Amino acid sequence: MSWKDILKSKGWYAQGTLSKAQLQNYYSRFRMEFLRRLSGNEEQEALGYLDLLERAIKDFGTDKVSFMTPEYVVGQLNEILEKAGINPEKESLRGKE
Repeated sequence: MSWKDILKSKGWYAQGTLSKAQLQNYYSRFRMEFLRRLSGNEEQEALGYLDLLERAIKDFGTDKVSFMTPEYVVGQLNEILEKAGINPEKESLRGKE
């Protein structure tokens, strides 16, 4: 599953669905393409979730457990984009696979 497929999803994935590589790719793409377009509460909320996702990637495969799964965090970030009126399918960088 590509980062674009993950961005298109509504809701969140079941725990353990996304690999560390998929999470890293999603994280970097979100920061590079969408974070700068958010402002106010949506930006602050996204930064908080990105911090949680960064920690989840760092701790991936270890005994450290967060109260939120990385898949849930990805779902929350996708909802922030939706609230901000950003359509990732149409507004992401082209040809940057």
